[in-house]
Amino acid sequence: MEIGRSHHGKHQTEISRKKHHGHKKEEYSMEPKDNTSFGQSVQNDPTKQMSEMKKKIEDSISTVATGGISQGTAEKGGSTVEIGTYNMEWLGDNKEKPRSDKDYAMLAQVIKDSGVEVMGVQEIADEKALQKVVSNLPGFDYILGTTGVRGNGKKQFIGIIYNAERVQCDKSTVKELKEAQVPQLMGDNHLRAPLIVDMKADNFSFTLINLHMKSKRGDSPKVSIRDEQAKIINKWMKDQIAAGKDKDIIVVGDCNDFLDSQCMKSLSNGVLQMTTEEAKAKGEYSNIPWKSLIDQIGVTMVNINGGPVGGAVANYIKDSTHVFDTRKYPGHQKWGSDHMPVVASFKSDVDVDG
Repeated sequence: MEIGRSHHGKHQTEISRKKHHGHKKEEYSMEPKDNTSFGQSVQNDPTKQMSEMKKKIEDSISTVATGGISQGTAEKGGSTVEIGTYNMEWLGDNKEKPRSDKDYAMLAQVIKDSGVEVMGVQEIADEKALQKVVSNLPGFDYILGTTGVRGNGKKQFIGIIYNAERVQCDKSTVKELKEAQVPQLMGDNHLRAPLIVDMKADNFSFTLINLHMKSKRGDSPKVSIRDEQAKIINKWMKDQIAAGKDKDIIVVGDCNDFLDSQCMKSLSNGVLQMTTEEAKAKGEYSNIPWKSLIDQIGVTMVNINGGPVGGAVANYIKDSTHVFDTRKYPGHQKWGSDHMPVVASFKSDVDVDG
């Protein structure tokens, strides 16, 4: 595991925590109608403990409106932490996408302006390029995964950047879920393993999972590969919760799929609520060329002990998930990315489940 550190002075200005408003509906194309249900049944597990845990999760989720996040959600006000995802499109690969030092500085400006304090990033081809971006973000640090190397030598690592003056990152907990590379289906290990780490913002402790799932490009079997990845990640989350570990899990990343897809249903099945439903409802999209919402954010919504609904949804601030509009930056798609950041806000001055 590669762990990087930026060396900067004190962060000079506090990142803005103002509410971001959705963009005008006519500026975005809507995705197909999403019929995803967050109270879907869960297949029986081999162990009685897992079966009982899943049944309790299902029962708790059934008490929450499936049309949106309406219960067990933090109120506005107080301290917040902004968490997001940003596919940076071949960052550091000068053959695929040449960039200048000014371009790296502009990418950092986009991240600053988005207000994020924790950002899952994808398509990092060169660590030095990520360091250049982070060097323009005073007080920020990063973690970089090790998987995502293709047979032809092309690299697409995933990482997490964060404001180290606002967010604690327990680097001893960093994990790559290599089972989700599904080598038994791919025939190799070139897919990106989800990057997982425990973090804490103020009083809010959570586990962050950053994803970059299999691309849609290619023939139809690759769609089933992505669905298999989703099932593995879903099982890992349920196993963590059943084992009594942190149930506040936040999933971010480029999922390469729509909210109503089988892949996203498999990912959320019985444990996640996708907050990007809110961005979709506003007609927003994250992938610019295809005008599609494929970069997602999800929060755990569980109840094991029969009390109020818990998980990361308890700290999530309703209606905060949005696509940060990069079209206001001239030439962003050329020097920046073909994706736009997606950002959500969480109440950080209390740990609702704590």
